[in-house]
Amino acid sequence: MNKRTKKDMQLWTPGEVARFYSCTVDTVAQWRKEGKIPCIMLTTGDFRYEIEAVRNAMEVGRNE
Repeated sequence: MNKRTKKDMQLWTPGEVARFYSCTVDTVAQWRKEGKIPCIMLTTGDFRYEIEAVRNAMEVGRNE
């Protein structure tokens, strides 16, 4: 079984996701609020994004 652990996850900041998708941080926040992409909220209140989960969600959204 090939299960990923939290240690294996690649977490990106909102800015990194925005650069990857050539959009603004505000757009990333909008996607998060609309439930289009999954996120992790840190104890500091900041958000991080597991890039593989985001890419999967974006691919599903593209095919709808």
